[in-house]
Amino acid sequence: MATRDAATARTLQARLAAGFRVDDFFPEAADLPENIRAGELEARYGGVGGRLFRQYAAEVERRLWSCPAYRALAPTAATN
Repeated sequence: MATRDAATARTLQARLAAGFRVDDFFPEAADLPENIRAGELEARYGGVGGRLFRQYAAEVERRLWSCPAYRALAPTAATN
């Protein structure tokens, strides 16, 4: 995001210069699955392209774009 274009880079630099709060940049993740082994990824999530995997990936994207530091830079489709 910091290298997408000059305007976006300046926006993110200004945001960082104003101070860094972890919650502004990193969403809550405590309820997301972790340490998933390859076999479980395939069996439970359908692999990287599987339905459940895509659902979790979309949720992570939604949470990221909802962070205060990224809201103004979020693509329109990600905020709907």
